[in-house]
Amino acid sequence: MSNHANQPDSPLAGRRIFLIVHALELGGGERQALQFADHLKNQCRAHVEIWGMTEPGRLIDMAHAAGIPVRHVPFVRCAGRLKEAWRLFRFASALRRAKPDALVSFDMIANLVCGLTWRFTGAGGCIWRQMNAGTIRLNRRIERAALRRTPLFVSNSDHGANFLRETLHVDPSRIHVIRNVLIINPPQADREQWRQRLSLTPDQFTAAMLATLHPTKDHATLVRAWRLVVDRYTGPSPAPRLLLAGRKSATAPAVESLIAELDLNDHVDLLGDVSDIAGLISAIDLGVHVSPAEGYPNAVTECMALGLPIVAADNPGVREVLRPDDNHALVPQQDPQALADRVLTYAHDESARRAAGDRNRAHAVAQHDAEKSGAQLAQLIATLIH
Repeated sequence: MSNHANQPDSPLAGRRIFLIVHALELGGGERQALQFADHLKNQCRAHVEIWGMTEPGRLIDMAHAAGIPVRHVPFVRCAGRLKEAWRLFRFASALRRAKPDALVSFDMIANLVCGLTWRFTGAGGCIWRQMNAGTIRLNRRIERAALRRTPLFVSNSDHGANFLRETLHVDPSRIHVIRNVLIINPPQADREQWRQRLSLTPDQFTAAMLATLHPTKDHATLVRAWRLVVDRYTGPSPAPRLLLAGRKSATAPAVESLIAELDLNDHVDLLGDVSDIAGLISAIDLGVHVSPAEGYPNAVTECMALGLPIVAADNPGVREVLRPDDNHALVPQQDPQALADRVLTYAHDESARRAAGDRNRAHAVAQHDAEKSGAQLAQLIATLIH
């Protein structure tokens, strides 16, 4: 814990800090917002609220359980400048009535809204949290206006900071790198219980990808690779299973169709949103992640911290998370053949899985300090309001 934050003169004590997210479901950015909210509330004694723009989801229940207020203020993007301006004004007016001292936003839409409106709300400033390396871009004119008005930027990765500098042309003096908090909740069910629930035999080789079913995650490459894995597997029966765990989006029907087309219905399961992430990870043998672009992938970090080997598409975000000597975990993007080859290496070698998992656990735990990350963000917020 941060001893400074626990002192009576904590600069954020009693201050109204609002964390703004677009979705109230439980994605990576939203989980980080919840973790930082908990730090600001309990270590800095700030008054913290989470504000979301879309329909209520699981984030609300988890925040309430932590004693953190959540407000749902709809902000639906639509065609037409006048309608967009009106919705922006309504959201900003709600913030103004709540009298925030500082705003921290956690995704691109929230970044733009806060960058454009924080002065009108009466806040002392806002922090733009860069959670990816440019996979999501919106209206460039609005983007430029928000960038000019935003006083501080925090990236969760070095290459995200490079994106801010080199692509968005943000002054480097306004950019800070604060790593994601490593969030590992105790499992709700153990390996045996999970495998029984999934109808897995005790020794059946099983891999999982933890990611929202979204076009940017490239589940199609993984499904195609899994057809090759099943066809070429020579270990003990039954054949390997693949679990896709994550919130379903408009991409889900296409993934389901591809699974059926490749005759993989008995080998690939779509689990939807899973609350017991630690329990699920305990039940599998390999973490896979094929997204071609990532900021700082929480799913990979969580799998590593819980002792799993990783196979992932090569991109700067994943490289930043992996051990420096772990290039054997990486495969070319959108290459089902290379992905299948690497998965099969682990499927056929339990000792290699165990050794890689042990190394991953040690590295992930050493690289992530929740209290340090929370204290760094709190210090930046304090510079805005003093």
